[in-house]
Amino acid sequence: MISMIPFGLLAGFAEFIKEPEECKKGLAEYSEECSEKYPEECRGGFCEKEIRITGIEEEKFCFRLAEWKGDFQNSLKSFRICFYEMEKRAYREIRITEFEICEVLKKGFWTEILVEVCACFDRSAQSEFARAVQKLIRQYDRYIRLKLECCDAEVSEALLGYPADLDEIHASSLKAQKKRWFESISGNGLTEKTKKDARERENLKIEDQFPEIALELDQPYLYEKYLSCSIEDFSNWYWKKNGLQEHRLALCRPARLYIGNAFCPLLFPDTEKLLRLLEKARAEKLGITIVTSYLREEAREFFESLLKEIKRWCEERDTETEMEKVEVVVNDWAVADLILAQIPNLIIPSLGVLLNKRRKDPRSRYLSAKGYDGYDRENAGENNLYADFYREFLKNEFKIERYEWESIAGLPDHRFPGEKNSLHLPFYQTNTSQYCTLYAGCVYGARGHQTLVRECPKYCNRFVYLYPEHLKMVGRGNSLFGFDAQILEALQVCEKESKWNKANYWRDLGIDRLVINLMEIGDEKIRSIR
Repeated sequence: MISMIPFGLLAGFAEFIKEPEECKKGLAEYSEECSEKYPEECRGGFCEKEIRITGIEEEKFCFRLAEWKGDFQNSLKSFRICFYEMEKRAYREIRITEFEICEVLKKGFWTEILVEVCACFDRSAQSEFARAVQKLIRQYDRYIRLKLECCDAEVSEALLGYPADLDEIHASSLKAQKKRWFESISGNGLTEKTKKDARERENLKIEDQFPEIALELDQPYLYEKYLSCSIEDFSNWYWKKNGLQEHRLALCRPARLYIGNAFCPLLFPDTEKLLRLLEKARAEKLGITIVTSYLREEAREFFESLLKEIKRWCEERDTETEMEKVEVVVNDWAVADLILAQIPNLIIPSLGVLLNKRRKDPRSRYLSAKGYDGYDRENAGENNLYADFYREFLKNEFKIERYEWESIAGLPDHRFPGEKNSLHLPFYQTNTSQYCTLYAGCVYGARGHQTLVRECPKYCNRFVYLYPEHLKMVGRGNSLFGFDAQILEALQVCEKESKWNKANYWRDLGIDRLVINLMEIGDEKIRSIR
């Protein structure tokens, strides 16, 4: 018997038949769906309990439960065994109704049950189970051999079709990497007159084609740069430095600034600098959104004092309209509680991307049964915010009605939940850790040697982790980011048939704001680590 097959490759469920009231009080919830699925067996109710399969062979399998009651054996009617098939990227389910409990072995904290698959009336089920076990063993044996003999990229290539040969192609630096990403986007879609004369935007009414445009200042370098010039000069410099000065978005005057870093609290401006940024943004009639990260316990006192300063600043300036009010992006529930307790009516909270979780790692596309090009964008992007009751909970408990999203695969083609949604582009976060991998790599020479950083020399302004070009990923600071080139390319095209150029496109999607972050670097000689 093969023991301890990984849970992702093999899963199982034990199915019981009980009276409805017993089901509700017993080991699982009563399921009307399951009762409809197996009506001939479910006279009163259907109960199901997940089991951990610890061993398997062609005619038997062993599973364990926390407890095994005496009446379980009498009420146990069938099993559902799920085998993961690697070539289909999906589970194959086999239902076993003819079986025999061979042995019940009680151990310290659990009970192991040995089951033999019988073929009294249906030999096909037994043979189907045997073939599935044989296939699973072959796949698992192949996986073990590949792990012993090959590197991770070669294993992924053999099992998932991952292009391992492309892993050898890296850019020399982040600057060179971004240049390659942006150069195919920068000059398409605009007339020659528009390229020569930016004032043409008034005739094209470019601002009217987009929702509210915001720029994100997430590094100390950008705080200082903005304080030294006007928003018009800053915006022109920002786009030009990345070779995107001819992009349609670059012709729009920003209406709002996002100030702060959502992923690292050590990159947040000090109180004095934050107040200067707020004052300058208000003088230039810009909307203000303060971005907070996760809150460490040791930083609570600082954050409470910061909220008092923000409260004082808002009260002195009599911010009454929604545009004048300061927004705060919440990436930690403790931050939401503190805001609600101290300044609930002076600012507008928004749900940040660290709490608005989605599946968005570009490498996960190779797990799709359709392959890389068949990635299901809509279903991959759905999360708990699509549930009405959850949005109602956020509104009632924390007064949160705005949600921050990230562009992950070009122009969205499905509606976002609610009416106030901000879409961040073109970079999106996939992983974040309090234990900074970049700090570990710079200080200890190994990204796995991670420690909690309290005083940071801002290595992220000088170093990044580079990944193979085809993945469109970059590691900066304590986070990993993907790059969505498709949305920049789509927004550059201005033909009338472009779907985003149609009336009410953004409103119909529920998006009323685009937040731009081009991952600007402070040091022109920034070094890269592979």
